[in-house]
Amino acid sequence: MAIALRSRQLVHATSDRLYALASRILRDGDLAEDAMQGALISAWPQLPTLRDPDRFEAWVRRLLVRSASA
Repeated sequence: MAIALRSRQLVHATSDRLYALASRILRDGDLAEDAMQGALISAWPQLPTLRDPDRFEAWVRRLLVRSASA
């Protein structure tokens, strides 16, 4: 339960910045939302293995860039 709560907090804290990055890359709001969702869905099952929560945003940004570039 604590992992799920912390995971939601991490996502909530970074979602605006992730969306802004995806919007700059894709130049389309709907595509940016899709890319952000794809990156978060990819990250979600692996969150319990995240050793350093301070690196969460950098990790998800990398997933997002890959998702937006695909």
